[in-house]
Amino acid sequence: MRLLLTILFIFTFNTSAEEYPQGVAFSGENKMTWWGFKIYDAKYYESNETNPKQLLELTYARDIKVEQLISSTRKEWKRLKLYDKKKSEDWLTELSKIWPSVTNGTTLSIYIFNGKTYFFENKKFKGMISDAELSENLIEIWLHPKSRIKGLKTK
Repeated sequence: MRLLLTILFIFTFNTSAEEYPQGVAFSGENKMTWWGFKIYDAKYYESNETNPKQLLELTYARDIKVEQLISSTRKEWKRLKLYDKKKSEDWLTELSKIWPSVTNGTTLSIYIFNGKTYFFENKKFKGMISDAELSENLIEIWLHPKSRIKGLKTK
């Protein structure tokens, strides 16, 4: 009986991390354009709990290779003064193992909870990185006062 309960606990714990997030309220949306061309639509959700949850959904309007997503992330961290060579490059290496290349219509979601960042492609779990500092730096690309995309956090 104890073995069955242990297996059930492990199964429940593992599958819950892979389920698409619930319990977050819509906060704001906008689109990212570059020279008039739409890159993606962004929607931001959050919870008002003591231990808040954040969800960012990026629905791409064009094909972009993972290498370009990584390069753009690096550039934004540098521009926002969030880049630390050692830490950031380690994070980018991990992100390159999880993030997919995207095509028109692909939704890449970033869910942050309890200092962990979960990644989903079209609501299917892709991976997780357990690093609170990464979580903060990654979401700042969209929420920083100097972000290129405005209006996501309206509350």
